[in-house]
Amino acid sequence: MKTKLQAGSPPERLRAVLDRRFGSKEEAALVLDIPLYRIRKACRGDLSGLEIGDLRKLSPLMEASDREILRAYVLP
Repeated sequence: MKTKLQAGSPPERLRAVLDRRFGSKEEAALVLDIPLYRIRKACRGDLSGLEIGDLRKLSPLMEASDREILRAYVLP
């Protein structure tokens, strides 16, 4: 069951990137070496659990427009 996120919001875009790239959140956690609980928390709408290193690992997977939205959200 997925949490209902506002379309176009940073957590929704992050979840879409992970869904496109990986088969599951577990696979993303293994490949990116990010703890699963942090990925799940971010995909539920709470990006506060992600650390700088996590964002650096996720950044290359995202399109430039998604990266800019996430950057504006994290660094207001």
